[in-house]
Amino acid sequence: MIKIVLLAALLIPAPALAVRPLDLAVYASSEFDAATTYRAVRSCGAACIEANPILRPIAGNPAIFFALGGTAWLANREARYLREHGHGRWARAVQVLTVGMHVFAGASNIMVAK
Repeated sequence: MIKIVLLAALLIPAPALAVRPLDLAVYASSEFDAATTYRAVRSCGAACIEANPILRPIAGNPAIFFALGGTAWLANREARYLREHGHGRWARAVQVLTVGMHVFAGASNIMVAK
């Protein structure tokens, strides 16, 4: 994995690697949500099911990390588009709401898993 990251760092131009702290927060919160969902579904067994019907088939599968990582990428891509077109406030709003949604869902998953 480290080799892939190093190779990507060498091949991708420096401006493309510029990441804002809010971008990282979106990724971190989505992976927090994925990890807590995965843990809750695995620990509860048949007693717990994913409430989101789109994610329900993969909730107990490691593929949930890729699915929620993809939603984080989409949120950050949309925010970048908005920022590039002069809508910085809306870009921040998209990212802050995405972080809030994932943190709330992750906290809810922790409460369910107890």
